[in-house]
Amino acid sequence: MCRGCPPAPRHRYKCGPRHMPMKQPEETTQFLTRCDGKTSCTRRPKMTEKRRVVCPNCDSINAVPTDRPAEAAKCGRCHAKLFQGFPIDLSSERLERHVANSDIPIVVDFWAPWCGPCRAMGPIYAQTTKSIEPRVRFAKVNVDENPQAAARYSIQGIPALVAFREGKVVARQAGLTDAQALRGWVERLAA
Repeated sequence: MCRGCPPAPRHRYKCGPRHMPMKQPEETTQFLTRCDGKTSCTRRPKMTEKRRVVCPNCDSINAVPTDRPAEAAKCGRCHAKLFQGFPIDLSSERLERHVANSDIPIVVDFWAPWCGPCRAMGPIYAQTTKSIEPRVRFAKVNVDENPQAAARYSIQGIPALVAFREGKVVARQAGLTDAQALRGWVERLAA
């Protein structure tokens, strides 16, 4: 064998007739001819599309393949589940990071603990989160603790829902709503 020839890879794959690897649809096969005249092969996984999802715990950006179930996705840094089934609480800085770096739509509930309609909306919002969340990220921002976020998005009354896609506001809804109307509104955004 010459010096420029790479060593032959060991076959980890089931081979077909004449020791040719069986082709599988999710992989590509590349054949190399070595200097001793033998043919070796390498397998490389086919590239899949990925979408960016920001971790609800450590705010790191994760690339989640679209061909895998999103419910099982975990953060590469802190190993927490990326979709936990309940709305995440965000500060102004964290909200900006999630909105700017997420490929999935984000629905944010601007609320305050002293607001009666906001407290009534809480269980409805949590129930909708459980049923829809891998397709849409749900978050809550307390306007008393984060007035700059409320000012940035011109929140004049609460509860207020603001939907973001690709870093931009795409829809708004103000006031208390029932579970069915909220689910329909979010489903239209996720489509």
